[in-house]
Order: sequence, then C-alpha cells, then structure tokens
Amino acid sequence: MITKLARSSVRFRYMLLLWVSGISACSEKAPLPPSNASTEAQLAHDDSIVHSPSAHYLLGTEDLDVFQPGRQMREILEQLSWRGNLEMMAMHEGREYAAISFGIYGGPFSDDPRATIIWALFTDGRFNKFVNWPDWGKERIHIGNFSRLVKAVESDPVNLAKLMESPSEVAPKEVDLGLTVAALVTSAAGAAALERDFTANAALRNQFNAARLSLGMTTAEVDRVFRRARPLGIGDYADGTYRIYGAEQHLGVMPYLHYSNVLVLFNEQGVAGVYSGYTVPGGEQWREKLGDSFVELADSVEVKSE
Repeated sequence: MITKLARSSVRFRYMLLLWVSGISACSEKAPLPPSNASTEAQLAHDDSIVHSPSAHYLLGTEDLDVFQPGRQMREILEQLSWRGNLEMMAMHEGREYAAISFGIYGGPFSDDPRATIIWALFTDGRFNKFVNWPDWGKERIHIGNFSRLVKAVESDPVNLAKLMESPSEVAPKEVDLGLTVAALVTSAAGAAALERDFTANAALRNQFNAARLSLGMTTAEVDRVFRRARPLGIGDYADGTYRIYGAEQHLGVMPYLHYSNVLVLFNEQGVAGVYSGYTVPGGEQWREKLGDSFVELADSVEVKSE
C-alpha cells in the first residue's frame, strides 16, 4: 500500500507533469499543490517528459479549437505534439478514414460527469468530426474487418457545446488526479517509479504512434516510421499479409495511457489498414490480448517471424 508520503509525492509530480503540459481536466486548470522547492527544481529539468511527442492522449478544452473541419490531420497532430491513440485506419467506399481517440475532462482518470473518450474522425487526411466511441461489443472481429470504423463514419457528430455544459445538479469541480494516479504505481517507490515508467511509456508511444502511417505505404516506409523496429510477428489474412509492430515491455501506467502495439495490414498496393489502440495493446501479454480481439488469433496467437 502506498504510504501517505509517497502518495503526496506522486500527487505533486503527476499534477506538475499535467500542469506543465497544459492539460486541464475541466474548464479551469487544477491548482498546484503547495510549492516544494527541491522537487520543483528536480522536475524543472524533466519538462521533456510531458513535452515529448505522443506522451499521452488527453485534451484540454482549449485544445478543441485546433480541430477545424478540413484541416490536415498531420497539422493538427503536430500542434498537439502527436497526442492521441489511433484506433483504426482503412478505406471505405473509396475514401480513407482514420479514427484517433482522445480523453477530455480527464477521460477515464476523472469523476467529472462530463469526462469521456471521443474519436476524432479524419476523412482523406482532413478533420471531419468528433464522434462518440462506437458501440464495441465483446465479439472478436476478423482481421480486415473495420465495421467499427464504418459505424463511426456513419455516426452523428458529438455536440461539443452540450458536452461542455456544466451539469446543473453537479457543481463544476477540479479532478483529484493525484489520488487517481496512485493506481499507476506498483510499489511505495511512488514518484520515482511513476516518472521512470511515464518516461519509458512516452518513448514507446512515440516510436509506435500509428497515426504517422498512411494507407498505401510500402513495408520499407512503415519500417522507417517505426525506426526500423523488427516486427514482433508476421502472418497472413484473407486479403494479404500483416505485421505486428511494438514492444513487450509492461509499464506501470493505466491501461488507456499504456502504449499500444500496431497491427498493419498489407495488400498489393501497400498498407491496406491499421489497428492500434484498444484492439492491439502492448506489453507482456500482447499475444493473448490479440487473441481476445481477432478471430484468427483466438486459438493460436503464435505468429510467423521474418
């Protein structure tokens, strides 16, 4: 059990990380705990943790203005330091779609009644709309099935103005991220373990950020995007081949913040589809978890290597 001192240290460090990166769990930024000069001095040199690309997926309400209809996906992600979790990318009725999930009002870390995870939907490389996370179900899907992405394409856009309204029965409040983050650490080492895992996780999220991929890329181009990382596995599916990129290192962060692996589908034209995020988690049990997501990998998650 985390000691009171360790929990206080975790609270300070994590809230400072969020504060430095400009994340807000509600319309106003959460206040910092009382100043601790020695801790602040130490963390002042660690700003790269939260400023590093892809470090997390949270949006503050001030970030929503970045998403202007028709704006290029790459421009938006560069402005957001490549935050977000790419969930799926594929062609549908002759158009290219990509869905990236973001947490707002603290996402799953928050007890704010407005907190949620939404998908930003991009069409032909440009922002289209925000939609609610599609009804997922518990059924496995076949590799190459992007019906969940199609469901998002056909969904009505999220009414952001309504979502941002403060519920009349609940006074707006600041989320106690410090208490929530206690679940991120696995020992009384507390803040040191959190910083170490958060930093390592940010690096892996950035290396295997599937949003940098595009349909039609060659195998060599995909390898370059992922810094020539050796695929964890290679296999065949109905319309071609697939490659799984990522890592097997488990880190002590919440599942949705944890880096994801990437399942890339290829056909004769190059990349034909991409799964990442929820359906392709990274970590020590990635093979078993892939079996929970895809029919072809349910019975045997062993995959061929190069």
